[in-house]
Amino acid sequence: MVSFSWFISFSVYAILIYPNSEYRYDSFGIMSCEPFYEKKLIIIAATALFFIPPAVTLVYCYTTILRVAHRQIRTIQSSPSNAYSTIQGYDSIRNVR
Repeated sequence: MVSFSWFISFSVYAILIYPNSEYRYDSFGIMSCEPFYEKKLIIIAATALFFIPPAVTLVYCYTTILRVAHRQIRTIQSSPSNAYSTIQGYDSIRNVR
């Protein structure tokens, strides 16, 4: 799911930037093609496109994992076989003797 969100972000970015030739070859430094944005709106859109969808996807995934973990913890704690594995269960056995 995370890879898919990165793929979609890059695809939309490529559709917006490459047909408009908003990149240039930098002959100094590392000598590569770099994006060259003339409009501030494109800078904001590119930044938002690369960070917001993947961030939302990651937050969704981690929230889902956290909910499943909490549900499993509640299931384990409420199971009858878990009564003696807790400190309170051990204390109740020790006080009976």
